[in-house]
Amino acid sequence: VRESRRVLGEYVLTEENAMEGTRFEDVVAWRSGNLDIGHVRLARMKIHDVPYRALLPVSIDGLLVAGRCISTTHVAASAGKSMGNCFATGHAAGIAGAMSAKKGILPRELKVEKIQDALRKDGVDLDFSGQEQNWL
Repeated sequence: VRESRRVLGEYVLTEENAMEGTRFEDVVAWRSGNLDIGHVRLARMKIHDVPYRALLPVSIDGLLVAGRCISTTHVAASAGKSMGNCFATGHAAGIAGAMSAKKGILPRELKVEKIQDALRKDGVDLDFSGQEQNWL
């Protein structure tokens, strides 16, 4: 499956974010690889942040999305469909879900800095965005 359902989040990642290597203050993951729309278009993108807001559905409380379901445009979805990118958003969503359950609050009420601290404690480097991908 190249594309699955996507949830409309508080932020929608775009093709421009992927191509420009956009950074976000509420970064909880980053994506790398190629913008790859099947046999239609292939382009090298820059490493770019995934903001926590892209994991938070606009109209559903108590839910986080990860992997191919995060909030993106159709083209931007093609930039993050690899397993590594899906694992990264799953890791962030898992940490946020555990934190919100432990505190008895909704995921959107969490302070993103606490999520970032927990990710860094797990060894996640959140400072890759904007870099060219020389290994591809």
